[in-house]
Amino acid sequence: MRDGHVLHARVRLEGDEGKQALNVRVSLVPHEFFVLQEDGAVKVEVPVDGFAWVAGRWIDVPTPYGAQQMRLQRGALTYRIRNQGFPVGPKGPRADCLVTVVPLFPRDVMARQEAWLDKLVASNTGDPSTEAGIRAQAWAGTMAEWLGRSRDC
Repeated sequence: MRDGHVLHARVRLEGDEGKQALNVRVSLVPHEFFVLQEDGAVKVEVPVDGFAWVAGRWIDVPTPYGAQQMRLQRGALTYRIRNQGFPVGPKGPRADCLVTVVPLFPRDVMARQEAWLDKLVASNTGDPSTEAGIRAQAWAGTMAEWLGRSRDC
């Protein structure tokens, strides 16, 4: 059933010998966080810790059929959980649940978070033995060379 659908029935009312036509129009109240699409897909927006998103952690996601575990992927904001939406037809297969994550990062970084971030940077691009460190050093060399040439012009 969808919002606006009409149910037609013939019912026998108490004390009435015949059946009466009864039409009931379906009116759905919007859900707290699910949005139903025409194709049966259900959309949900989930706020997540930004650092958990970067780290690819697991989270619980609500679906119409209960919570599902989902692994966050750095860079991905939209996910599909198969067969967790509404059925497309009366006896058809379920559509999908479309999850949009909203990574939450601090507006102002606290001193202890700043220290942790400095350690992460040092262990990444600041470490010449990592792929990121090798690329960062190569870029720094290229930039220094370019700056030297641009001063000569």
